[in-house]
Amino acid sequence: RLSKSDVTTVACAPEEGGEVQVEVTRREFEEASKDLFDRAMAPVRSVLEGAMMEPEHVNDVVLVGGASRTPRLREILGELFGAEKLRKDIDPDLTVAHGAANIRD
Repeated sequence: RLSKSDVTTVACAPEEGGEVQVEVTRREFEEASKDLFDRAMAPVRSVLEGAMMEPEHVNDVVLVGGASRTPRLREILGELFGAEKLRKDIDPDLTVAHGAANIRD
């Protein structure tokens, strides 16, 4: 939900029972997830290094899967490659399905 709004309510079910609803802002989520965003970029840098490429040599960046909708992740990738290279016109879920279908063949 935070990929489309700045605030959302999250329902948590503690082991003791009941339900707790907590309001979370996009900023709070991004701060709490900073280490995860950093770890998500490690494979990107590794692929670039393995291919002996610099980010400016990449023509297009295709975002794949649900996490690619995360505004902060898009922002980080945009900072690395240039926002204009992010292919926002391709559905991330269909990309995964298409890739899986090609592997199956």
